[in-house]
Amino acid sequence: MPSSQPNLPSQPLASGMVIGDYQIGLPLGTGGMADVYFAIDQKLDRPVALKILRANFAADETYRQRFLQEAKAAASLVHPNIVQIYNVGEDRQLHYIAQEYIPGTNLRQYLSLSGSIAEGSGKTDEVVDKQLPIPECLSILLQVLAGLGKAASAGIVHRDIKPENIMLTPDGEAKVADFGLARITMGEDPRLTSTGTTLGTPMYMSPEQIQGATVDVRSDLYSLGVTLFHMIYGRPPFTGDTPLALAMKHVTTDVPDTRLLRKSVPASLEALVHRLLSKSPDCRFENPSQVIDYLHDSRPVDLAKYWPDRVVPMPNVALAGVVPMQATKQLQALLKSKRRKSPVLQASAWGIGIAVWLGLLGWLSHRLTQQENPSPEQLFAVTEELFKSIPKLESSKQQYEWALVETRKSMNFAKWESVEQYFPRGVSTINRLYAGLAALQLGRTYKEVGDEDAAVRELKKITDDSDMPTLVQAYGWLELAAVEHSRNNKEAVRTAVVDQALRLRDRLSQADLEQLDRVVRDLPSDVELYWSLGSSSK
Repeated sequence: MPSSQPNLPSQPLASGMVIGDYQIGLPLGTGGMADVYFAIDQKLDRPVALKILRANFAADETYRQRFLQEAKAAASLVHPNIVQIYNVGEDRQLHYIAQEYIPGTNLRQYLSLSGSIAEGSGKTDEVVDKQLPIPECLSILLQVLAGLGKAASAGIVHRDIKPENIMLTPDGEAKVADFGLARITMGEDPRLTSTGTTLGTPMYMSPEQIQGATVDVRSDLYSLGVTLFHMIYGRPPFTGDTPLALAMKHVTTDVPDTRLLRKSVPASLEALVHRLLSKSPDCRFENPSQVIDYLHDSRPVDLAKYWPDRVVPMPNVALAGVVPMQATKQLQALLKSKRRKSPVLQASAWGIGIAVWLGLLGWLSHRLTQQENPSPEQLFAVTEELFKSIPKLESSKQQYEWALVETRKSMNFAKWESVEQYFPRGVSTINRLYAGLAALQLGRTYKEVGDEDAAVRELKKITDDSDMPTLVQAYGWLELAAVEHSRNNKEAVRTAVVDQALRLRDRLSQADLEQLDRVVRDLPSDVELYWSLGSSSK
């Protein structure tokens, strides 16, 4: 059994540092044993999530072996609903796993979009997180079951299924991540996952796992049942003042009355939750395939109108959902091939910077002070306070990537504003690119919170800039059309798409057009219709 190790924070690795074949970018998060960074595979030129074992754990052979076991467990599982492991290695005593980068968020963060869970409240009738629509619940559930079914067929038990370990994309894909506690039932070192060792997360652990008994795939199904309960009812079934008190509720306490938490849940889905949460493994399903069969059998009974015939898109997975890594790389390639150096732009850099700054001050005065005629000193004080906690990074690209990661944790408009604030667009073509992408993110975010005027203002920064990269401009017009759709301004929707976005088609590559076609599918139906009709007439 491994010795007790303090969960010490580690010093973050410097952006730009190269470990193995991977160039470190911004930190993505931290887990029980490792820190995770966005990185670029320099050989294959693809983004990865690089998981690096923290130094205090790397000093212990048992933890190093457990880290390696995670890589072996997940690397053997090639499935669209499992985060793929690419490589495992060591460089300068840093042990790392390179895995698939998911451009989205985890289920826990998605559930938190409309609330935050009070884990120690002890209340059983308070809905504190987002209750997902039933089609979304089914779409996520079926995909996770498919991933767990693949793992079970390989003799692997995950042992830590929870919302944090289910990754989501705006397209609606769900992928199981983090096999760090996985138990390989066919041949393993018993010291790593031995009976009597309680590993996992108390809020989602099965009774047998809490009691240190031998676990199998039915334990994963219990944890999935807790996660499904959370998706449907906006909170997990049990809470407690301490981890021990919470854990014991899984062993001794009945599932709360779900009828008090949400009405109109299909009876077959409600019954599934209760069966998955049975205290005895023998009362659950034997494997994920049986659960999938149960759902298909229940489809004609009461799930037909909720059934996801295809993966259900979840554009709100990221509050600023566009940010496609591939689109950014395409834009950079486009800029390299079509870069134009304008003396006028260079000469007017300071003027544009000042104009942006004054515009930002005006917005801040309206948003934060709510005064009709604030003094320059008041405006400066408000602005300084807002940007005080926002670091300035080395480039507009790094500032944008930082805003992308940080905005997933908490919504702050100033994080996106910082891209152009710190790196004025008139200074360079690259600054203009990332200022445009940041404005696109802001426009989408304002639309999500219902501030359509602010959304239009941000999007016009893109559409009115003739030097903006063509693909970003096209994105801007399509998003502007989506805003006008919400205002029920059909003529403005048609104008934005047909007269503006479509006129840019001839300046785009086939890859760019395919990217736009995918984006349009998640926009309102009339925007998609105008785009399709206009495209077919070209």
